[in-house]
Amino acid sequence: MDPHSGEPRPEPTADSGIPTKPTTATTTAATTKAAGSNQDEAGAAAHTTEAASSTEAARGRIGPTFPSWRLRGVLALACVILIASVTIWAGPHVFFVVVLLAQAVYVVIRPDSHATTALLASSAAVIVFADVELSAWLMPAVLGFHVAHLVAALAAVAPWDTDLEHAALRPALRRFVAVQGASQALVLLALLVSP
Repeated sequence: MDPHSGEPRPEPTADSGIPTKPTTATTTAATTKAAGSNQDEAGAAAHTTEAASSTEAARGRIGPTFPSWRLRGVLALACVILIASVTIWAGPHVFFVVVLLAQAVYVVIRPDSHATTALLASSAAVIVFADVELSAWLMPAVLGFHVAHLVAALAAVAPWDTDLEHAALRPALRRFVAVQGASQALVLLALLVSP
């Protein structure tokens, strides 16, 4: 009964537009629908997570990485090995050693320039024009030439602030090991057969 008019209130029905009191069946249905909705949302979230991980896999970020600036460190070490072996083996004038060191510094700073070519050519020229005999110092020199050439090429395309995946460098490492094995074997053979 309506307290203002004294007339009886109409019974609420679903069709009358008047809000009805929820019954137990209605409450259970709403709870089931909400639970189903939550399961759908959880499934959608899981699907989104799977999609994100597959996107990461598609980007290639699936394995361990390392900062690309380490390539510059390896390049610097290769230049030191190269210059030290050439200097000890050929005994060039101090001026040429300073030139080689200056070129090596520039190679590490700018591996994308022609400085690597200049360093390798200068080192070879020092050996050729020194007219030295075959020596065991050729082995580290060959290693230095090869590492400097390879790592400078890799560092030239990898900015300082990026990460490189180990798996991306594996093919280059396999080729490096194969070439170094063959090169060092030839150097060793040359040392054994030379008078």
